[in-house]
Order: sequence, then structure tokens, then C-alpha cells
Amino acid sequence: MNEYIRYLNLPKIPSSLLEDFKTNSQLCPHMTSPFFKTGEHCDEITKWCQQNISADSFYGVQIMDANVSPHKDQANYAGIPESKLVYLVDPGGDSVKTVFWDNNEKFLKYYVIKPFRWHLIQVNVLHSVSGIEPGNKRWAVTTQIFHQENNE
Repeated sequence: MNEYIRYLNLPKIPSSLLEDFKTNSQLCPHMTSPFFKTGEHCDEITKWCQQNISADSFYGVQIMDANVSPHKDQANYAGIPESKLVYLVDPGGDSVKTVFWDNNEKFLKYYVIKPFRWHLIQVNVLHSVSGIEPGNKRWAVTTQIFHQENNE
């Protein structure tokens, strides 16, 4: 069976940086959709991640305040990502699941992702998030991973 999430042994983001983001952003209380990604208030997190994780990436914070239906991540300026590197800070509840589906939305597998650990998530496969408790927010530091084919 495929593994859609893989934990990585990378350094933890200092809690002081995470708390500063939470305080300064207030976790974006005026979200207009259940899913929001921001680069605002992330300068110190980005700086730390570029020094300790990968200098070649842009880091942002992803915030969800409700369940997210099955989707594949969208293309951006660099193309369609296959994977994301994620550091989950708050799962949004005790039994929040990240669920993977085939293209016909047939269940494949689910994960309850552990906070304060880096993981790679396959985002070119249909996936959803369920179980976010009312009034809670799920938030994480993320960066995209693009896989390029060797054309030589």
C-alpha cells in the first residue's frame, strides 16, 4: 500500500517563533474560506527554516478553520506540486484526519498527523481533512516540493 505521508527527522521549529506568529497574526481571524495560506508575519519562521531546513524554499503558514473536502493542490508560479513539506503546529482537534482518495473518491487511507514533526505529504493525490473541531484552527508551516524529470 502507498504511503502518502512520511515523517522526516528534521529540527523542530523553536516554539518562540511559532508563538510570535500566533500572537502577531491572531491566526487570521477574518478568514473568508475554511483554508488560508499566508506569508504575512512569517519572516522569522522563514529565516529559521531557510537556515535549518532548506535555503531554496519559501515558507508560509497554512490555516484551516473547518474541514476541507477532497482536492489536489493547485498549481502556482512554479507548476503543480507533487509533495509538500509540512510542520503541523496544531491539528485542530484530537481526532483530525487527513484522508486520501482515488480519483473516483474511493477511500484509500487516512492519517492522524502528529504535531511538531516535519512530514512530506503527497498533494498530487486527492486528499481531505476532517474532524476539525468547531472554534479550533489547524495550522502548519509549509513549503512545496517540485519533482523535475531528468531530461538528459
